This record gives sequence, C-alpha cells and structure tokens, in this order.
Amino acid sequence: MAINFPNFPNIGDKFITEGRAWIWDGTVWDVFGAISEGPQGPTGPTGPTGPSGPSGPAGFTGPTGPTGAAGRDGSGVTILGVLSNTGALPTLGNAAGDSYVVNGDLYVWDAANLVWFNAGPIQGPTGPTGPTGARGADSSIPGPTGPTGPQGPAGNDGVGYDGITIAIASYTGNTLVGNLNKIGALINGSTVRIISNANPGVFADGTIFSITGLEVSITIFFDQTGGTLASLVNPKISLSAQQGPTGPTGAAGAPGTTGIQGPTGPTGATGVTGPTGPTGTTGATGPTGPTGATGASGPTGIITASSPLNYNAGTQSLSMTSGFVFYTTGSVHRRLFVGLQPSSPQTGDVWIQI
Repeated sequence: MAINFPNFPNIGDKFITEGRAWIWDGTVWDVFGAISEGPQGPTGPTGPTGPSGPSGPAGFTGPTGPTGAAGRDGSGVTILGVLSNTGALPTLGNAAGDSYVVNGDLYVWDAANLVWFNAGPIQGPTGPTGPTGARGADSSIPGPTGPTGPQGPAGNDGVGYDGITIAIASYTGNTLVGNLNKIGALINGSTVRIISNANPGVFADGTIFSITGLEVSITIFFDQTGGTLASLVNPKISLSAQQGPTGPTGAAGAPGTTGIQGPTGPTGATGVTGPTGPTGTTGATGPTGPTGATGASGPTGIITASSPLNYNAGTQSLSMTSGFVFYTTGSVHRRLFVGLQPSSPQTGDVWIQI
C-alpha cells in the first residue's frame, strides 16, 4: 500500500505512519525506526476554559410598559392686556398665570423661574362689527344706470287732442273707417290714438292713410282694447304726442366708507398636557455558555518492517526489495510481504510479488 508522504519536505523532516518513523534525507524517505505501541497513557488534564463564545442573538422585545399617570391640569392664565413690545412686560408684582399679548404672541409669567415665556401665537374670537361710517362725499363719477322702473299711470290727453271724436263705421282686419266730428290738425300720415271715453287705459294706435271730408281711414298697428275697439262709442281721437329725449341720469352718490373693524379679542391659552409615563425596560438576554474543551488525540498505530522501505519523491512511491511490514487493522496485526513468497504465511498476510 502506497504511503502518502508530505509534499516538499525539508532535510531532516520526520514522518510517522502506521507504526514506523521516516526521515527525509534530501532524496528519499528512509525508515529510521519502528515505533512500538505502548500502553495507553492516562487521560490528560482538562484544558483551560476556552474564551467566551460570541454574543447570542438579541432577546425578544419586552412588553409595553404601563401607561403613565395622567398629567396634572394646566394652570389657568389671566390675560391682563396688550403690549407693543416685550420690553413693556412688568418685572414686579407678577403672579402665576399673569399674561399679556405682545405682537400676537401670548407671554405668560413663570412664577417658578421668575421669567416671562412665550406661549406662542394667540387669536381670539371675531370682534363686534364696527359702527357704520359717515356718509361720504358725492362722487364726481356717474354711477351705473339703474333698472327700468314700473310703468306709470296713463297721462293726460296729448296736446294733439282738441275735442275730436270719431264714430266708428267699420273695423275689418286692421283697417278702421269712421266719421270725425271735425278735422282739426289731422292729416294723411298722422299717427293717432283712439281712446275709450269710459276708460283711458283702453286704446288703439294707428296711422291715417285717407281723409275724405270728415270720413277717415286708419291702419291700426296696436290694439289695447282687447277686441272691443269696434264697439267703442264715439271714442276720442288725438295726435300721438312725440316722446321727448330721455334726460340725463343723475349722478349716483358715492358709497359711504366702511367703519373700522373692532380688534380681535385674544383666545384663552390651553392648559399644559401632562407628560406621558415612561415605557418599561426590556430584560437583558443571558450570555452564551462557554465551549467545552477538545478531547485528547488517541495514540498513533504501530508499523514495523523487516527491511528498509524506500520512498521516491519524484513518483511519490514506496518500495521494498524484500521482507515484510507489520501493520495494524483495529486490534489484529497483519503482515505485508514484498518480493519473495513467504514460506510460512498466516491468515490475513498480504504478498506483493516483484
């Protein structure tokens, strides 16, 4: 059986395997002695305790601590006024809870430390509406045109009426024919209004297109009589008055100025919230126990040979001219013969013929 010697040995290196010791002479491994197996030595003393192993993994998160007790109610504050700057804050005669509003911030007296501290911005409720301002001066800029007013009552007879009446003879389509009691100022093309004597609000408008003596023919273009024009008895007839030009709209007065809004009152400060109770601490994880000592190595097996074994470093092979080698398998000793056939073999012997 080939022996696996170490690679790249130095001169004088020794190698023990299978009960035999070998030494490197610079070229080959030479056997320089057999090692007999002696009785097993006593168990060596226990080695020192090795270093502590690495820290174990982090422990589980501890349970949430109990809720802290509710904080005390905040002390009230009394707003004593509004100041223009912090330099105006009084230094004497202050009591706990005294406060002033300075530029929108609330400054409260700290009776424990005898200082004013800024509690932050403060805004009170909306102040009351200020009084109505005085009427402003009339504006020189015309105001917008107002909405159209309701229709006024019927006016007096137009200037063209001079006691003329008409006896209606016929009213066909939109053509009315009648006889006047007089001509007056009426001519062809005149625009006239025929008005009920009983109700001035009942009338019809038309244009004269023919006059023969006292007979007149009129084209009606607007009838306000509700279909009763032909039945009117001797209604008045007059020239329709020409409407004059619309007069200029009067200038609108300027709106009065808005009254000054009253100042906003300050909002009372909110009491201080009590602190939250602390969270309970998590219990520590115990350290990992030390690693046990390594047991002692068992004794090396024994090998003997009847003649030298030669080791070739180039081929890493072991050779023997003749003889035998003892080797151990468990508790049974075996012999390995090389070269000559053994004369008295025993069960289990191995012979290698060269």
